[in-house]
Amino acid sequence: KQFVYNNICQCYNQCINMNDKKISILEKSNCSEISIDTIYPIEYYEDLIIYAINFFTDSDILHKIGNKYYIKNNNKKVKLSWDNIKELESKETTEMLWLFRKLIVDTLLKKSLIQSPNVKIFSVGSTNITSDYDVTLYGDSLDKLEIIKSFDKEFINIFTDHSSIVFDTNIYGKAFISFDKSEFGENNYNQILCTKSLIPIYVLKETNNKDSQLMWSLIKYITDIRIGLGEKIYNDLMNFMIKKLPNLPHLQIAMKTRVYLTNVNQDELNYTNLFNKEDQIIDNYNDEIFGISDFISLINFFGKETYFSQGAFLDTVVYSQMCNDPVNLSEIDYICSILENAGFFIIHNNKLKYFNRVVLAFKKLIKNNKYQELNISDKILSRMFEIAFNGDLKYCKWTTDDDFNLLRCEKFELFNILFKLIYAILLVYNQNFKNTDLEKIFPFYYDYIYTNLEISPLKRSQRLSNL
Repeated sequence: KQFVYNNICQCYNQCINMNDKKISILEKSNCSEISIDTIYPIEYYEDLIIYAINFFTDSDILHKIGNKYYIKNNNKKVKLSWDNIKELESKETTEMLWLFRKLIVDTLLKKSLIQSPNVKIFSVGSTNITSDYDVTLYGDSLDKLEIIKSFDKEFINIFTDHSSIVFDTNIYGKAFISFDKSEFGENNYNQILCTKSLIPIYVLKETNNKDSQLMWSLIKYITDIRIGLGEKIYNDLMNFMIKKLPNLPHLQIAMKTRVYLTNVNQDELNYTNLFNKEDQIIDNYNDEIFGISDFISLINFFGKETYFSQGAFLDTVVYSQMCNDPVNLSEIDYICSILENAGFFIIHNNKLKYFNRVVLAFKKLIKNNKYQELNISDKILSRMFEIAFNGDLKYCKWTTDDDFNLLRCEKFELFNILFKLIYAILLVYNQNFKNTDLEKIFPFYYDYIYTNLEISPLKRSQRLSNL
């Protein structure tokens, strides 16, 4: 504990249980940044990882069988994964493994900074013991790409599994915010100061890209429905919504884009090689900010456990988690937050926090007069609020000492509530949507997807010459 607090955590709100009065820490000015003050040789970081692993194996916490690591729970060995760590009976052991995760991830990243010193690395999420641990890189795209590849390769070499499985950790190379004002280009950002940290954060400006961002959020929502609930429920729900929302092109465009990106050759288009295409994609837009926004959404599609839209990211990660500041976002921002957190809940329905985030975003949305009288029953709304603010105490408690009853689990009831809520919201948006210049508001679809799915190269060239 003492070593990790002094050498890895950097300040008091960066690690769990920092209220331990026996532990001292040398606090740094910017505790969200993973940095190196003194350039240690690479061997220092390599030895540090070895020493940490040996400490846990010598302490009978980690067990190596073959080339994989295991932990003990109820005298049974289970694979080292964050899901299994969260299930450990010993809270103390879970906390120690939290610190172990922090040391391993940060040490691998600090090692990579020796080769790429101009990249900045930040972790901005929650330090709750059950939360994921994600970090984002800022700087030159090629340098970021090298760090991501190096991190993934070294991590898998140690644990034979991806960091998203072992530690619920993902490394991202692009976000809707930056801590480096040069990330988005001159005049493409707004600066904000969180009252929590008072560190400048540069937020990508929002222009006329709102409908495109709603499309990306719908892609996230329908992707999670298909993965979480299966093709039959997905098809039935999409057929119903397309029939009932005839004036809302976002949904059909989202469905076609999802199909194309899901089936594209992963060797040609994936998270890492998209960095090589960044300038090429953004330069194709008349509006640079619009291009950056769509590019970030596209790269997040190929990421792991990401929010696709700026609205969902700002509402959930920036203003709720990082800053805890009350900020008024736009109508579509809150709809995006509702859609994407609903998608996350469908995938991770053991985590009621995603449902609660839907409800909090909905409370902000209904301050807009258009959404105060939705076509959804008061009974459903009251049940939604009841579960959101009390359900974590009893959520899905379907077993007793004597019996079990799946009907006591609210999971499918909540899926149904989310479906009805989102349908009611989109119905209002559908009634108010007027824009018919679809190529202008969905440039990514018409420049990249429509060309490949719906028209031949010859017809494409004819269409361009006609324009």
